Amino acid sequence: MATFTTYPGSGTFPGGNTFPGTSTTAAALTYETDNTGTGTGTYSLGLPKAYETDNTGTGIGSYLLAYAGKFSFVTSTIGIGTGTYLLTLAVYTGPTLVASVDPLALPPRILVQAFNIGGPAGNVTRLDPDGASRPVREGDPVSLSGGGAVIFDYEMPYNQPVRYTITPTAAPSSPTSSISVTLSVTRPWLVHPGVPFLSQPLTVQLLADETMPANVGIHDILQRETPITISDGRRKAPRSTLQVKTMTRPQADALDQLLLDESPLLLQITYPFTTEQVYAWITVLDVNRARRTAMFGDPSRVWVLPYVEVDRPTGAIQSVRTWQDIINQYDTWQDLMDDFKTWRGVLTGLRGT
Repeated sequence: MATFTTYPGSGTFPGGNTFPGTSTTAAALTYETDNTGTGTGTYSLGLPKAYETDNTGTGIGSYLLAYAGKFSFVTSTIGIGTGTYLLTLAVYTGPTLVASVDPLALPPRILVQAFNIGGPAGNVTRLDPDGASRPVREGDPVSLSGGGAVIFDYEMPYNQPVRYTITPTAAPSSPTSSISVTLSVTRPWLVHPGVPFLSQPLTVQLLADETMPANVGIHDILQRETPITISDGRRKAPRSTLQVKTMTRPQADALDQLLLDESPLLLQITYPFTTEQVYAWITVLDVNRARRTAMFGDPSRVWVLPYVEVDRPTGAIQSVRTWQDIINQYDTWQDLMDDFKTWRGVLTGLRGT
């Protein structure tokens, strides 16, 4: 499907025309073939690439372009090629899924936008570098309004290409996939799956060796040289210890609140010049907050976080709280301040420690 419109309506030549919007892959308009500058010759339109599948005019997706015919010019012939032109633009309006980096978001995330998808809902999955297709938390499933939806993915692997697919829940609609997108991140993060705003960047001091326990019973038998072993047949998930540092009281409070509800967390450790990457869902066990010095009032801490790897948790992302939510819950500012220590608590609804 396509809709047609005249774009942009006028232009000055010679020279290229950046089209559409700020796209660097311009639809280059070349000189008229007879080079008279009067507008009586013919112009050719070069379309090296097609962009703009998301229909936003920003050059992110793909456009299907059609040349409307010979360019028409105003009567004035001041300057070579000065005049106006008409260009017919055919915008693709079929099923579209666009994935792009949300550059200012913290924690890092991918913006996934669906357009013209059939059905009341769809399931969004992410194809990861290991070849596995995994559900996206906000898209499992996502409701479609007018065939469209906007979701955020906070759980994609950093610095590796991923691709998204939406499959309508109403048959017989076909899946629609995005192009690959890579989110570049240069420091470790500990991400809360249910309340992403609680997530924190980490200053890692140590990632200890891993232990993989075995649930094995050793039974020594009378008059038998070797014991009999009985196990449940499956070695357990890795255990390790993460050691991180905070330098200020706000940093410590933020990490403390992240760990408060004992939810499984996503640990990603990545650096720009290493090939190894840690991507693990973990449950943090007993937390030790060691003082770095004996100096009274020093806010810096070294956090010793023993953990065990766990399965990706189910559940959805908490809805964003608004001022209306606060007004509905509290009568006065004092009531609000009595309940929460920080603005982080107000936003998330978690009172903290």
